[in-house]
Amino acid sequence: MDFSNKKILVAGAGRSGIASAAVLLKHGAEVTLADEKPANSFILPESLYGVKTRIGEEFLSDGSDFDLIVTSPGIPLFAPIFSIAKQRNIPVIGEIELGYLLCNCKIAAVTGTNGKTTTTTLLGEILAAHYDGSKTAGNIGVSFAGTAEEIPEDAYAAVEISSFQLETIKNFHPNVAACLNVTPDHLNRHGTIEVYAATKKREFENQT
Repeated sequence: MDFSNKKILVAGAGRSGIASAAVLLKHGAEVTLADEKPANSFILPESLYGVKTRIGEEFLSDGSDFDLIVTSPGIPLFAPIFSIAKQRNIPVIGEIELGYLLCNCKIAAVTGTNGKTTTTTLLGEILAAHYDGSKTAGNIGVSFAGTAEEIPEDAYAAVEISSFQLETIKNFHPNVAACLNVTPDHLNRHGTIEVYAATKKREFENQT
């Protein structure tokens, strides 16, 4: 996907949002970084020089002037900004989907209620030992979007994926994927165990 000159709102100024904003700026997008926290609660790195910001109450400003919204996993899809996006037909993707659009490497994805980090870490070490340049990213604490372009085509990204991140995938298609287990968790966000399990199952929806 060509992001050049696209007006993109990145929702959330945490690790995921900052990495997404930085890589989109690198690709020539006109980026606005939005967060409901006060401006003095975080410091933007030099890689975000030139980024526009919407802070505090401005976070819920009308988003009709954007071509795309890239959301951080901590922001629930029932937040008002996404209602605005739906009304205005603005596409919404997450940082995992953005990483997928940017990467040329193979992807090994891991989800589940428990054991994701341990399994992804071990998997990443195994892949790195056999495929030079393989890296571990995702919910493990390293942005997939910020890492994806660094991984060679013949190597792997071992990606830990949470249910929050799976809410906003569209074309994400890992070469191999695993769901370790599903037990009740995050029901304050997903509502029911059935919805939570269905969200986990999305990891496989684009596989052949």
